Amino acid sequence: MVPAPLTIAELADRAGVTAGFVEELCDASVLTGNGNDRPFNDGDVRRAQLIDACARAGMPVADVGEAIRRGTLALDALDRDYYERWEGRADLTYGELAEQAGVPWAFFRAVHVALGFRPGEPHERPRQDELTLLPAFAVALRFGIEQEALIRLLRVYGESLRRITRAETQLWHENIDVPAQRGGTSQRDVLIGGAEFGQEIMSVIDLAVLSIYHRMQEFAWMEDLVEHIELGLEEAGVRTRLERPPAMCFVDLTGYTKLTEERGDEAAAELAAALGEIVQATVNPHDGHAVKWLGDGVMLSFRRAPDAVVAALELVASTDRHDLPAAHVGVHAGPVVVRDGDYFGRTVNLASRISGRAGPREVLVTAEVVSESDGVEVAFEPVGPIELKGVAAPVALFRASPGR
Repeated sequence: MVPAPLTIAELADRAGVTAGFVEELCDASVLTGNGNDRPFNDGDVRRAQLIDACARAGMPVADVGEAIRRGTLALDALDRDYYERWEGRADLTYGELAEQAGVPWAFFRAVHVALGFRPGEPHERPRQDELTLLPAFAVALRFGIEQEALIRLLRVYGESLRRITRAETQLWHENIDVPAQRGGTSQRDVLIGGAEFGQEIMSVIDLAVLSIYHRMQEFAWMEDLVEHIELGLEEAGVRTRLERPPAMCFVDLTGYTKLTEERGDEAAAELAAALGEIVQATVNPHDGHAVKWLGDGVMLSFRRAPDAVVAALELVASTDRHDLPAAHVGVHAGPVVVRDGDYFGRTVNLASRISGRAGPREVLVTAEVVSESDGVEVAFEPVGPIELKGVAAPVALFRASPGR
């Protein structure tokens, strides 16, 4: 279906600019339509949005037009259908949208801030794609999820998707744009050539990303379902204690995030590599193995709890000797559900929570680990029942240290 041609007024309305700005773009030859015998199209809407942003940043419209006339710049790629994800404006204001949704205007403002977007004003009109968020908001709020909790989740969405899209763009730039420029290709031809790659990759990338998202959802949902099953067995009084339960161990590096922000991604990669070498050298001799690498740490599995404690203490000492950020560790013993190489259950979740509670160079373990570690040359100091995030009741924890 061919989109209907647009007049100057319609283009300005959809792009969120003034009709006068559209006329300025035409005078500068940035746009070649005139709204009458040469009507505008969706690509012109996107060109108007893009150059409006450039103009607001101090880039004269006339200079853009001159570069186009001289053949050093081309914006024809914006006519490609994969740019249709650049949405125009809706027919109602943010204020009207908030009223229809039955939520305060401040909620929509908080949504924009959480996602990293410029917060609109009540009299401004949202983008069309923002309307697709409403059904998800409505379901979440109807089932009792608080607005503040939803905002926190959207902050995670915003930060994570921003990293993904920037990494995608960097990959494109470093592997396609930069080599072409180094070969003497003009900016005009770089943009035209890049559009060919964009046309093909954008036809498949959304489904690829969605498949990864679904796999991640499967893991998270499985994790939650296994925990509910375990709780159901406990409520029924039919859960059987394992004679020699395995142990899960989470090792994290203190201050890793701040350190890598200060030193950059290369430093992060070096830290991860150094930690990997230490983990392999320390864990394998104790009948353990690394299940999953987590950026600033690692999830470990051991056949027996005593081995997990000894290995954890050795890991803490090794990170100090290798001048790495101080490690902190959490260990718990109990049943573990394994599926497709992933580990699920309360044992896993509790070990992770305990690691987050441990301080630098501290190994915290549960009573289950202590009871399984009789005869091991490790001292356990009670630190009292501790409330852990996401755990209903306080958990009795012990600080492990070498010797008796």
